[in-house]
Amino acid sequence: MRLLSALAVDDELPALDEIGYLLRTSGFVERVVSVADATGALRELRDRSFDLVLADIAMPGLGGLELASVIGRFAEPPSVVFVTAHAEHALEAFDVGAVGYLLKPLDRDRLEPVLRRVLAGRASTSVSPVDQTRVDPTRVDPTRVDPTRVDPTRVDPDAPDDEDHLDIVVVEAAGKTVLVERKDVAWVESAGDYVRLHTFDGRNLLVRVAMARLESAWGAEGFTRIHRQHLVNLRAVRELHGDGGRVFVQLPDVTLAVSRRHVRDLHDQLVRLARRQH
Repeated sequence: MRLLSALAVDDELPALDEIGYLLRTSGFVERVVSVADATGALRELRDRSFDLVLADIAMPGLGGLELASVIGRFAEPPSVVFVTAHAEHALEAFDVGAVGYLLKPLDRDRLEPVLRRVLAGRASTSVSPVDQTRVDPTRVDPTRVDPTRVDPTRVDPDAPDDEDHLDIVVVEAAGKTVLVERKDVAWVESAGDYVRLHTFDGRNLLVRVAMARLESAWGAEGFTRIHRQHLVNLRAVRELHGDGGRVFVQLPDVTLAVSRRHVRDLHDQLVRLARRQH
């Protein structure tokens, strides 16, 4: 019988080490990966599959409950078990589909029964009662696209959060969950209550999040507004040129106009970026 692959997520390194040790020395687990935050967990989940995610609840940025909510949108989500010092979040944990809720400090006697249950569930084609309460319409109907289910960090896409830099934007499209890293976005186009992310590899993805929020979250990460409709990654700019009294930026696959009031700021930012790179 195939054993479990597990992903451990905790920003407290001693706790992460302990969880990793208990998993690696368990007879139910064959592969263990440990990461220190939810963003790292999403990158791992993007690149490979796991049977089980063990996550802390209170973590900087994207918390464990929000991470579980994102995982629940996957076409084939791993089981989620929370390992936390906070007993008061148990009801919320099961609302987002958790199959276990373990309090710290963790020990083998409490972990092993949960691992055994997850392994048995993976080996069976039956669906657990917890899974039956979690219905995702974008998975039931693969032709349905729900662009409002975008942001893993807040239910309200316009809500500000000083700690949320939106390192990863989660996009639901055509029954798939697409994880878009900020660094992969070349420019952003406003589309009413939505924005369209244009990536360096040629994709364009429509998501519901306020342009002003992206500008605030990504401004310190090398993105700047050049027009009320456009936000660009400075590292994507190949050229700044004038034509007939207007100013344009050349990106890898498109030329965009720059509003007059943004020209000086864009020029200065490009100069500063060039100096830092040399």
